[in-house]
Amino acid sequence: MCDPLTVSVIETLDHHSGINPFSDEYWAPPPKPKAIACVDVVATSTSVPTSVAAHNACSKPNSSDAKTTAMAPPPVPSDAFQALAPKSTDAKKTPQALPAALQEELRALLCSMPNLSKVGVVEVFASNHAKCPKAQIKASFDALTEKSGKTWKLKEK
Repeated sequence: MCDPLTVSVIETLDHHSGINPFSDEYWAPPPKPKAIACVDVVATSTSVPTSVAAHNACSKPNSSDAKTTAMAPPPVPSDAFQALAPKSTDAKKTPQALPAALQEELRALLCSMPNLSKVGVVEVFASNHAKCPKAQIKASFDALTEKSGKTWKLKEK
């Protein structure tokens, strides 16, 4: 009928029959989120704590909107690339070019070290002129030079 080994295994499991591994009675139930009640604050009342007045930003649901109390999602843009493009108010100002005397020094540096990269030229010039912002040096570098192969060459005046 049954194998004696199977019978002995079944008999040893009988004393464990009180444990249900799929039951949740062994763990505490998860905490339920507490609902926050909205309180109307009367402007003339001075006895209302400031935390209640600050909490008054939540609104009571309308009769048509009784099921949803969450804020509505923002409108979907018609063009995804337009949504990613920077706004005209967010556009950064282009830095001003260096004064003429410093531009001549930058030209001399470019002539003396033509194999330096753009970052290298900006770093060397910035180390010699600590008061000049790097953005201003980069703007002047872009205005004065053009890329020719792997080197930078001065533009014609």
